[in-house]
Amino acid sequence: MRSLENVNIQTAKLIAAGMLALLIATFLVGISYYLIPEKEVLFPSPSDVFLNISFSINLPRITIATDGAITPDDAPITQKGNVYSFTSDIFNYTLEIQKDDIIIDGGGHFFAVYINGSRVFGDYGIILSGRKNVTIRNVCVEKYWQGIVAQNCSGLTIESAKISEIGSSAITIADSNDIIIRENSINGVGRALDVYTAPLDQALKLTITENTIISATAGIQLHSGLCGVITKNSFNAVYTPIWVASNSTIISDNILSNGIDGIVIGGKYSINENSSGGSNCIIFGNRISNFTESGISFSIGVNNIIYQNNIIDNKYGIAINLGGDASGAWIVENNTIYHNNFINNMYDVFIGGACGLNYWDNGKEGNYWSKIAGSDVDKDGRSDTPYVICANNIDRYPLMDPYGNPEIQQPLSSQMFALYVAVGLAFSVAVMAGAAVYTKKRKK
Repeated sequence: MRSLENVNIQTAKLIAAGMLALLIATFLVGISYYLIPEKEVLFPSPSDVFLNISFSINLPRITIATDGAITPDDAPITQKGNVYSFTSDIFNYTLEIQKDDIIIDGGGHFFAVYINGSRVFGDYGIILSGRKNVTIRNVCVEKYWQGIVAQNCSGLTIESAKISEIGSSAITIADSNDIIIRENSINGVGRALDVYTAPLDQALKLTITENTIISATAGIQLHSGLCGVITKNSFNAVYTPIWVASNSTIISDNILSNGIDGIVIGGKYSINENSSGGSNCIIFGNRISNFTESGISFSIGVNNIIYQNNIIDNKYGIAINLGGDASGAWIVENNTIYHNNFINNMYDVFIGGACGLNYWDNGKEGNYWSKIAGSDVDKDGRSDTPYVICANNIDRYPLMDPYGNPEIQQPLSSQMFALYVAVGLAFSVAVMAGAAVYTKKRKK
């Protein structure tokens, strides 16, 4: 009986030793994850983005005429009321829409170019000019030089489309208004969305929302116009996700990561003219991270408001005249910047030209700067020492803590480390406790 108890004790000890070894091994595995250097984020080279295009060709056309007729009549498109639905994939055509007040429903089918597996691209995918109240939805547009092109249109909606392998622009909107671009997936293109209007002060009535854009040289580009809204879009591996030379544009709640410049505000401005590009814009609630140059860049901009953005892990948090401006012709002034979180940027602010007057607080609170260690004797949440960027750019009330919830995520390696250690520790403690209870009972 005594020998049996000894065997049980020895067994319990072996179990405890095994669990301790498991705990140590788990710890070491976690350490190995923690010590592995973070993988460098790579985004596509220009040759990848432009897909090594050799040439594009003119394609035969499928036409939806003003009277509703479909030509050729054997095209795999059916009409029911004002809805035109694809019944199968369509290859090697351009679709021209000549009718107003209709819905084009791709049904998830491809509208694409495929010529013996070659890298030949069609010139245009879907085109429409002078149209009213047209919706294009749920179609996969692939391998065109330009995907969807609309000119002089109003009441146009493009939604739930998948657009990829486009040599130039996935969507081009020219001299149009009352436009909605939403819930589209755009991948592997030269430029995702180009918007042009002739006069700078023409109201766009443009909403671009909930789109996902991956792998492009340019994301959304507003070349002119007024009152566009860019909101709740996601960008990854796009050189310049948002470029705005329009006025009174709202840029909000977008997620931008892994590129060169996140949001670029530019355009044309002269003190002798009544118009400017990239002015009177509101930029808020965006998360901008991992850009090799700037999170937000101003080449020209006046009277903009920038607040509640999380600007993280960029070379420059905000850059003013990044390319330099010795002449002082590029004006960046009278902008108000507050309640932003500048976290882990190499440089929080860069000013490459004339230092115009900008306001880095709202009169009560400024921004959070992770690189600035201030003191807060009166415990009001603001640093007692202003943050001087240059003579005309001073944050008078830097925040001691991040504003709101910046949601700073741990690197994956750190998360894996914590997970391995926590699980291993909990498991080992549970087994060792069980072994101790078992041994105690056996002794009795």
